[in-house]
Amino acid sequence: SVTGKAVFDSLRHRLRHASNYRILARGVKDGFDAAEAALRAARDVGAVDPLSYAFLFDVAIGTKHSEPRGAWKPDGSPNEVRLAHANRAWEMMAEDGIRPSISLCHRMFGVWAGNGQIERAEEAFDAMRTAS
Repeated sequence: SVTGKAVFDSLRHRLRHASNYRILARGVKDGFDAAEAALRAARDVGAVDPLSYAFLFDVAIGTKHSEPRGAWKPDGSPNEVRLAHANRAWEMMAEDGIRPSISLCHRMFGVWAGNGQIERAEEAFDAMRTAS
């Protein structure tokens, strides 16, 4: 049987992730700066977690969630704005003491390696080892 606590915990979990989806929605609609503002608002109430940064990173590099702005070029062509946004998302995550997931490390490795920043790519690889 479902107890009141189970129902409450389920609702609390959904509400906590609502701020994450707000980050993604604002970013898809209005770009990285709007997504970053939504993340900062979530920070103010202590509602950030690895998913918050995964969505911010999606907006930063233009993955499937933000296709209207174009997909990341797999040929490694530099894209200074996306690179700057990805770096900012990575730095904010570190500031919050959030350990990146293996998947996020892998994606950041691709961003840095694809832009010729081998030392930074090695940093992501080290983070992958730590996360696994």
